[in-house]
Amino acid sequence: MRRLDTPLDFEPSLRFQEVTNPRRKLDFYANGSVGHSMATAQMFFTIFFVVMLPAQGLLTPDFYDAVCPQALPTIRAVVEAAVSLQPRLGASLVRLHFHDCFVNGCDGSVLLDDSATFVGEKTAAPNNNSLRGFEVIDDIKAVVNAACFGNVVSCADILAVAARDSIVALGGSSYEVLLGRRDATTASMDDANADIPTPFFGLPDLLAKFQSHGLAVEDLVALSGAHTLGYARCALFRDRLYNETSTIDSDFASALQARCPRTGGDDELSPLDETSPAVFDAGYYRGLLQNKGLLHSDQQLFGGDGSGDTDALVQHYSENPGEFMADFGAAMIKMGSISPLTGSDGEIRENCRPSEEATHQALDSESQRANCLHLYFEAGVRTPIPCLSIYVPMLRSWLITSSVASRSSRFSALRRRVPFFSSSGDNKTTKMSGQGTPGGFSGNRASPHPRKPASAGKSMYQGHAEYKSPDVFRNAKYPNTVMPQHRRASPESSGESMYQGDGMYRSPNVLFHSAKSPNTVIPQHSRASPESDDKSTYESPNVFRNAKSSHTVIGQCSRASPESIGSNTSRSPRNDAEVQHFDICKAKDAGLVMLKRSLQAINREKRIEAERAKIVPRHIHLRPGMILLKNYLGHDDQACVKIVKKCRDLGVGLGGFYRPGYQDGAKLHLRMMCLGMNWDPQSRSYDSKRPIDGAEPPKIPEDFIEMVDRAIQSSHDFLNTQYHGVNAASEVPKVSPDLCIVNFYDNNGRLGLHQDRDECEESLRRGLPVVSFSLGDTAKFLYGDQRDINKAQEVELESGDVLIFGGKSRHIFHGVSSIIPITAPKWLIEETDMLPGRLNLTFRKY
Repeated sequence: MRRLDTPLDFEPSLRFQEVTNPRRKLDFYANGSVGHSMATAQMFFTIFFVVMLPAQGLLTPDFYDAVCPQALPTIRAVVEAAVSLQPRLGASLVRLHFHDCFVNGCDGSVLLDDSATFVGEKTAAPNNNSLRGFEVIDDIKAVVNAACFGNVVSCADILAVAARDSIVALGGSSYEVLLGRRDATTASMDDANADIPTPFFGLPDLLAKFQSHGLAVEDLVALSGAHTLGYARCALFRDRLYNETSTIDSDFASALQARCPRTGGDDELSPLDETSPAVFDAGYYRGLLQNKGLLHSDQQLFGGDGSGDTDALVQHYSENPGEFMADFGAAMIKMGSISPLTGSDGEIRENCRPSEEATHQALDSESQRANCLHLYFEAGVRTPIPCLSIYVPMLRSWLITSSVASRSSRFSALRRRVPFFSSSGDNKTTKMSGQGTPGGFSGNRASPHPRKPASAGKSMYQGHAEYKSPDVFRNAKYPNTVMPQHRRASPESSGESMYQGDGMYRSPNVLFHSAKSPNTVIPQHSRASPESDDKSTYESPNVFRNAKSSHTVIGQCSRASPESIGSNTSRSPRNDAEVQHFDICKAKDAGLVMLKRSLQAINREKRIEAERAKIVPRHIHLRPGMILLKNYLGHDDQACVKIVKKCRDLGVGLGGFYRPGYQDGAKLHLRMMCLGMNWDPQSRSYDSKRPIDGAEPPKIPEDFIEMVDRAIQSSHDFLNTQYHGVNAASEVPKVSPDLCIVNFYDNNGRLGLHQDRDECEESLRRGLPVVSFSLGDTAKFLYGDQRDINKAQEVELESGDVLIFGGKSRHIFHGVSSIIPITAPKWLIEETDMLPGRLNLTFRKY
């Protein structure tokens, strides 16, 4: 029997056009009319119904695994792109989900525009001029429909997943989202006015409102922690500023009154968490302890007399951020299960707003698209990405802030992060024109990798989709929406070229074929890893093939451990080519004159980044024994420059950077250098010389050791100040490092989950900490008690951050899942010429 997730072999002229309800209705069209045999359709209906029947009426985390495995990674990609451009959108997407669920359940009704038959929730008092992010949901829906080849994913589910992905994008812990909701066909302004809590509620009203939705006091306090993100309008907290003097910190109130006068300025914004409005952490609760809750309803959770259950929870979460994040995730799952529509109730809305005109106003506006294409042209981009609304400000920003020479590389780096971008390289040529194809593109898409001859001279898709290039096609219903091409794999495409017979680009950053189903296209962020399948044969740094299907290429993911990550075309672990000269800084060309920005411009950017750093918490207690000193070096630009230059000088000399490997021949996705002592990944042992070339490691510079001492002392000062009764010296013991491992990750670098347990027994027993300094591009750092990427927590380590883990956290599993390109401070790159990537120094005691 054919697997459910393998498409049926339709006739070439037949196209899967629409799935308004994946359990009840499939419409197949052949040039505008039904043209497939009833027997085939009946077989598909039977298989589909039998397999999907147990899921009726239930929410499950794997609801879309069979019908559209690309759905969740695609949602995550759009959310990450949107939040990276405008961090405030993260809070807005979380709030959309909350306001949706509290009005007649999680049914996507909050997204509906007013119609002739009802007045929706958008104009209700708690939502009007308050909710944001609708355009992001529209963009997600458009791209997900393209990725799933139809209307499969509900708007209600998109809201739930986007809320979770926003939390993760802003530094919070991930949690499992249950799926299978369907969309409401109507909405009610009156219900929204009655059901959504207001910022003016007291504690009894808040408890009553949450309990009416099946949520407990613990859920109320945990979910309120979402106010660690975002901003509120002056009109919502003015009364608290001027009439609640006994429950608000006087200095805090004075600062707010300067922005929010007694009259006027209703739309002036202030952060709900003054310490970190764009970082998901426990700062909100610490603010409540100091009477710095912005809204009346916020401060109601902590009265200060210790008499209520909420007081104890606020105190607990302020001291235990990890438990807050875990409880927050559990409460979000519980809230997301309020009265969902399932089975045959409701619908799966094709547009998250009721009218096509309203839903795709950003996509179908010819003036908007013309503006978007003009920006592409000005930016020097030769291969278009979808002209969705969230990318227009990004393009404008590039035109203002970047040089012509840097635009292509910056665009390419971003395209690698978003899987639905066009997979072709910038070597294609595109003739810009205001006539011809929809949106202004026409003709002349020359490619060095032509499609199969069999398709020459014919449209790849007939009827409802118009083929435009080897990489993208346009949907006839939404002609201005550029969608990725997801052609099914061709059995004969077994070549080793990057473009194979089926036209699918074999890149680690675009869509691949599923190992279980070679005809199903899935994103490269699959959970598979080389060690998870003993029948997989390792082939290259970016992909591996499954022995069961020689034509199946799937992405290598960060679940892999250091022992299994990496590859090398040569199987010799001692290959001399791996110890060739490597410079982390750009080589200078004596015959080329490089014009740099003025010192005034560089200093201006430093001041801007310094101002931005003030809103970021200096210290974060991630878990017992694990402290993140946020932006610890960011304020000291000379220290950052000095570290990079010193590592560069040491790295090009004897014992400098090389690409390490393991006994099985695999190579790490980084360059490494040891200082003080040598650690050998193959033998997992320490020595005075490295076996690969017999070189002695350079000594650790004295100022590096002093830098470690100061960081440890800063963590002690933080613990003693913020956590009374904690023995700082026991939680984070002092250390005199005799080893520093310097790793340089390029933008494709990563390191699987592993433990650092090769040090001597005494060092491990005492829990002497590892002290890690980050410079350059931001890294997504994973950590947890198990070697399981699904259970690991994630935090972003930015340039200037210092992470310390020792004591009870000394043996945690940790790794780097990815490097975020183009996130390093510009002044650091310009003053050091450091290559794109992340420089990481980890100090420890053998």
